[in-house]
Amino acid sequence: MQISQRRERLLNYMIFLRLTPILPNTFINVASPIVDVPYRIFFLATFIG
Repeated sequence: MQISQRRERLLNYMIFLRLTPILPNTFINVASPIVDVPYRIFFLATFIG
């Protein structure tokens, strides 16, 4: 899975997902807790993106 492969650069990956129109932000909001994205990373990526 992409999350486990990018654990050390997860903030950058989440910001990339937020800024690109590939995935809708609603999907990222719902999928983040399922794939175990830490709350701090999720919050920062959402705030920046």
